[in-house]
Amino acid sequence: MEVIRELYIVLEDKPDVLGEILTLLRGWSVNLEAFSVNEDTARFLVEDTERVAKLLEKNKYQVEVREALRIEIENEPGALAFVASKLGSMGIKIECCYGTIAAGQGRAAIIMDVSDLKGAASLFRA
Repeated sequence: MEVIRELYIVLEDKPDVLGEILTLLRGWSVNLEAFSVNEDTARFLVEDTERVAKLLEKNKYQVEVREALRIEIENEPGALAFVASKLGSMGIKIECCYGTIAAGQGRAAIIMDVSDLKGAASLFRA
């Protein structure tokens, strides 16, 4: 488990906005490590969060750098349920959650925005 910094981007209501942002990232040689897209927002996990935020702001995008949790869990039934239940039992709300796993891999990386970052981090320290 680690506290990470993610980009929170407000998306303009137009069909090509995501393509525009991803094209800019490609031009800056930025690789997405993980991402989530909703109706009007996106969350990106990138290597150089501060640099990418500044570049997006220069291109008139509304961007915030936010802290979140990155938790590695086993790729097995019930692993995410254990994490969610443990957080919930401590009164910590999961506000957003996204993750990724490659086929055949034994572990998944999950990114969570939670209501109490310090409390959640203390639950999962080794």
